[in-house]
Amino acid sequence: MNCPKCKSSMVKNGKRFGKQRWKCSECRYEFVEKKGAVNGNVLIIGDSHEPFCRPDYIDHCQRAQDKYKCDTVVHIGDVVDNHAVSYHEADPDGMSSGYEYEATLKKLERWYKAFPNVKVTLGNHTRLPERKAFTMGLSKHFI
Repeated sequence: MNCPKCKSSMVKNGKRFGKQRWKCSECRYEFVEKKGAVNGNVLIIGDSHEPFCRPDYIDHCQRAQDKYKCDTVVHIGDVVDNHAVSYHEADPDGMSSGYEYEATLKKLERWYKAFPNVKVTLGNHTRLPERKAFTMGLSKHFI
């Protein structure tokens, strides 16, 4: 294996969390081997708030993934907006919860195709239905 920085030979340097560590014999660069990863870059996507996302945001994210050769994609929360079930005052001219749900599913299809292996964390907007059910006294078993 050759060093990604100086192209010299790499030597094994123990293991960390069950993954092989490597160290360059020349420049002393160190890294942990990641299965399937090319360079370990991570694309972070945040707050898409579908179905109200900026129309060009997904294209921006795809360009960033290509430009920086990101091996891992993480969405850090609020994939969906759930405005219709928010604790804030609802827009009387806004979407109903059913319509927002259908619009969201349609918009998310493109995200799923663009980033099929995305890791998603649940944000406060994504968890609104669960939180509303709790407020109403419904057990999580109903959800």
